[in-house]
Amino acid sequence: MRTALRLLVVLVVLCVGGEVVTRALITSPSAQQFDEVLGWVYVPHACVYSSKEGGARLCFNSLGLNDDEVSDKNGRFRILALGDSFTEATHVPREQNFTSLLEQFYAPRLDVINAARNGFNVIQYLARLRSYKNALDADMIMVVLSQGELGDLRAAKNLIISRGSNGVITGVGLKSDRTSEIKRTLEPLLQRSALITHLMRRIKPIVTDARDDLKALLNSSEPPSIAVNMANKPCKNCIETSEQAKELMGFVLAQIAKIRPLLVISIPDITYTAGRKAELLNGKQRAHRQLALDAGASYVEVSTPLMAVYTTTGQPANGFNNSQKAQGHLNPAGHQAVAQAVAHWLQKNISGIGQKQ
Repeated sequence: MRTALRLLVVLVVLCVGGEVVTRALITSPSAQQFDEVLGWVYVPHACVYSSKEGGARLCFNSLGLNDDEVSDKNGRFRILALGDSFTEATHVPREQNFTSLLEQFYAPRLDVINAARNGFNVIQYLARLRSYKNALDADMIMVVLSQGELGDLRAAKNLIISRGSNGVITGVGLKSDRTSEIKRTLEPLLQRSALITHLMRRIKPIVTDARDDLKALLNSSEPPSIAVNMANKPCKNCIETSEQAKELMGFVLAQIAKIRPLLVISIPDITYTAGRKAELLNGKQRAHRQLALDAGASYVEVSTPLMAVYTTTGQPANGFNNSQKAQGHLNPAGHQAVAQAVAHWLQKNISGIGQKQ
């Protein structure tokens, strides 16, 4: 009995200590709630901190967005920014991310609402836009693509894709997550414990890899006739090739462009080498540019100004001292470069916005 009691006390002390250390040095309890269609979204007015990459203490607005409260336009030109973690930018203080910098450049004539969300793909950008378009009354949509966008579409499990008799995409949507009940069960625990939140984030990729390995093993063990039938069976809602992913992305961008004028940006992967040399790691931004133009959108090139950060200062536009330098998300210098490039485009193409401050 005494041994069991001692073990219980030790366990409680370890849990409490782990919770205190995790909150102080690593992360905060989950500030997310589960949405049947969009997945995990931030709780309104939630405050978060993470030191995994960069670090900033941020409090979200009543819409669960990393932005100030949305107010009346009052004659301002309003841009609604959609994207993933590169745009949501929880790695830097809010005033240093490129959407906030744009506002500062043209205050008080410009209002940029940051509606990005870590882990979202272009289908979710469209879904979020449809839910916000009337309430936020944007004059322009800015979609910020990262280099993982096409791969995210191929990995997506909850797509609904409609096609005409000729095979051309006619509609897209998102279906409810099959594990939604499990996620709803975990939600209260994650919102109360930083330790459980941190452990779940570490465990998730391990479980995902194990699941994928098991699926591959089961598929490889199928009799040849069954395997052939499975391989030949069409998958209506699957994106299995890069060309299919491009087709889907192009369709979604065209749908967004029908709602409001669309501006597209592509954040490139850059490799930095000695001698202040910077090169693009791949050509995905070229595919993004062509898809944007085919959809009737405008496109802003940010590769050159991002590489110029390194060639002129010797400091990369990506990465932080507490993570891998020259890799990962944009640091303050990278956000500044993107904001300058977009500001230059706005000044040339949007009448009445005035001179950059």
